[in-house]
Amino acid sequence: MRADHQAALKRWWERWRAPTEECVYARLRVGLAVAALYNLWCNLPLADWLGRDSLWPAAQLARAFPGEFWRVDLFLWLPDSMELLPYVLGGVSAVAFALGWGWRVSGLLLWLCLVSLRNRCLVAFGDGGLQVLPGALLFLLCAPASRMKSRRATESWPLRLIQLQICLIYLQSGYYKLLGPQWWQGEALRWSLLNPQFARFGLDSLWTHPGGEAFCWLGGWITLLWELSFPLWLLGRRTRPLSLALGLVMHLSLWLLFVLGVFPLAMLVLYLAFWPARPQGTVDGKSGLPLWARRVLAGHAGLLLWIAWPAVSLVDQKTPPPTPLPQVEAALVATHQALALVPGVSWLDLYAGALGLEHRFHTFSPVVATYAVFYRVVAVSPAGEQLLWDGAPALAWRSYDPQARWMAGCAAGNHPERVFLALTGWQRVLDPNHRLELREWWTPLPQRDKPTEEWTAGRVWQLLLENGQPVLRPPGP
Repeated sequence: MRADHQAALKRWWERWRAPTEECVYARLRVGLAVAALYNLWCNLPLADWLGRDSLWPAAQLARAFPGEFWRVDLFLWLPDSMELLPYVLGGVSAVAFALGWGWRVSGLLLWLCLVSLRNRCLVAFGDGGLQVLPGALLFLLCAPASRMKSRRATESWPLRLIQLQICLIYLQSGYYKLLGPQWWQGEALRWSLLNPQFARFGLDSLWTHPGGEAFCWLGGWITLLWELSFPLWLLGRRTRPLSLALGLVMHLSLWLLFVLGVFPLAMLVLYLAFWPARPQGTVDGKSGLPLWARRVLAGHAGLLLWIAWPAVSLVDQKTPPPTPLPQVEAALVATHQALALVPGVSWLDLYAGALGLEHRFHTFSPVVATYAVFYRVVAVSPAGEQLLWDGAPALAWRSYDPQARWMAGCAAGNHPERVFLALTGWQRVLDPNHRLELREWWTPLPQRDKPTEEWTAGRVWQLLLENGQPVLRPPGP
């Protein structure tokens, strides 16, 4: 029996080290460039909110969040008149990267633009696509990705790290889902599809259709079990195609049913890393990786595992899942905190944060909201009210709105200092007679015996001018 295990491990290791084709890297290069272009386009509405003197002035942000502004961030140095520069630079770099023109230089510039946008958005919310793309780009820059039609054999270490990144994303997402009681009860997918903050369509018929509840229950459990077992499916030649096909269906469904930005497309692009390869020849000095690439990949392999380790507890102590998982999570978090005290280990978090490599994939988990919420910014004066910004979701087809995600992240996360900065940005264009208000509206999601209700006014943040200085008045208890 021991000999059989050793033989299986040897076969697995040989498969892991097996060479791949250069064209596999070239396909990934084109796919990542397309996903990056789409990401820049989706987040283009944030251009007016970024920059040094924009709606969210970089100087004020740096003073308010000093721990978050040592990261790579082009927007920190750009004046308001040049806030589009990272988008233009990123778009041109993405086109050059896709065509293979100076692909390492253009890929590095594209990575810089994506990381800058990601690090600025972290002030308010996390974009899954902006978490996936920068890491994959860094690994690809270490590979020979210039030849689209080349079948020449080359080392597969960059490819294996991208595959490892995919596995860690699924394991992390499944782990966080396990911590939520709604996933155990089979209700999480239903609440997500009913929430206009995330759902692309209004699906209130889930309660009236005879198979609606069964579909959501079955889909939620399939998603949970598949994410947790994804690496095991890849080990078998017969189960690998089935697992990848299920992943393609899941991400296409995410793209069709939910408003999640570029994350579904980014994951579909990374699936090119599993494209079957039949390389010609063997790896030699010309087709092997240079020494600098080997060192970068070796360092980032350990970094991927470290940043996937749970660092913060996300269990809802009011409604913990009926399992020992809360205790397991507490032990994992405590272990992470203990290891972080080791000299030198804390620099891993700083390095990963500076380059935008850390990731936490727990959308719709552990706890799925059973209500929907949106926000409006209103200017109030003696003459009346003026609506400055409206984040209300559309009634029918809904598209990705990064501004709504930004404001919701500031207010729903209970960050009054971020609300203050948002409102002071609008205050600069108003006269002293105006009072700014950030108004919250919410409604419970429909249930079988309770149809959709009207939106109800919730909390209100007020920004007043006192002695010429803006002062935030938070909502009452």
